Formats: sequence, C-alpha cells, structure tokens
Amino acid sequence: MENNAVHQNFALIDAAHPLRMPLAGNDHHILPRLDRLEAKADFAADYIAYLEARITQLEARLADRG
Repeated sequence: MENNAVHQNFALIDAAHPLRMPLAGNDHHILPRLDRLEAKADFAADYIAYLEARITQLEARLADRG
C-alpha cells in the first residue's frame, strides 16, 4: 500500500513534521501534530478537487462519444 500516491504524500508530510514525545500538553509537542493534520487535510482537499475535475473531464469525453 505504500506505493499508493496518497500514502506516499502522507509519509512525506509526516517526515516534514516529526513528532516529539512525550505528549504532555506542551505546545512544542502539540503543534507538530496540528501541522501534520492541517497539511494532510489540505492535501486531501486538493486531491478531492483534482478527482472531481478528472471525473468531469471523463464524463465530458463519454458524452462526446455517445
């Protein structure tokens, strides 16, 4: 499953935002987690937008053929 583009991008995000242990309510421990979550959410939103555009393109191609 690591060959999946989504998993690869999430792994890159995780590498860019290393976690520090232990989590004890310290901002320096929490902020990397929030950065990771925000980066993954942004990537997922962009990927969904790409998929929606791609589906629209494919539907248009099918309509042209039919």
